[in-house]
Amino acid sequence: MENLLRDAQQRFNIDTRTINLFGFSGGAQFAHRFGMMRPHLVNRMALMAAGWFTMPDIDVPYPLGIAPSEILADRTFDLASFFGCPTRVFVGERDLRRDDSLKTGKQIDRMQGRNRVERAQRWVTAMQKYAGDHKVKADIELQIINRAKHNFGASIRKHQLDELVFNWLIPDQKGEKS
Repeated sequence: MENLLRDAQQRFNIDTRTINLFGFSGGAQFAHRFGMMRPHLVNRMALMAAGWFTMPDIDVPYPLGIAPSEILADRTFDLASFFGCPTRVFVGERDLRRDDSLKTGKQIDRMQGRNRVERAQRWVTAMQKYAGDHKVKADIELQIINRAKHNFGASIRKHQLDELVFNWLIPDQKGEKS
């Protein structure tokens, strides 16, 4: 991702020193993990319908927690800086299906919940608690979208996901947040 940002900066003369980041489903999984590892590159973040999260648990190996693992290799988390990145977690009220696109298993279900709504709620709560325990201010909130399911196109057409995300990522000129 960092190479992609450098390439975009060089090719298109775009300032990519910090970015506003949005991800849906697997994209939200990538986005929050990228933000946790490279918070200095992320200005604001919007996550929608992640199937599962990396929890701020130092006793559980990555990617389920933040403890070292083979997958994590030499990468590290910078949660203190991550909490400086305003983050909104969106999830559809009806995003409750347990299909092949949702990672399942005893450990993840017990730790995060059985569906995307529970998992979003638990991650936001865990991140807020972690920040509070470490006396760090965190701007991480959950927004449940009424009647929405796990469908990107329908979330745009029926539930104005695009407006919710853009209003969050790009606050109006008065500095007010939507």
